[in-house]
Amino acid sequence: MMTTTFEKGVLQGIQKGELQGQRRAARLLLEQQFGPLNPAVEQRLNEWSAERLDELVLALRNAPSLKALGLED
Repeated sequence: MMTTTFEKGVLQGIQKGELQGQRRAARLLLEQQFGPLNPAVEQRLNEWSAERLDELVLALRNAPSLKALGLED
């Protein structure tokens, strides 16, 4: 079955929305555990893929710092 250009656009929009929601949830969890995030951490978080965000959320529970999560140098 062929996918139309419109359908591809809709799917891309859905994926983008899911990724934004995933980033928002990760940001809220990080802020709850470590306090306000600095702009460099925010930027790094915005560059991460969905898979990397999943790994972050799973590791967050046992992480002692943002550095341990790969969000700070």
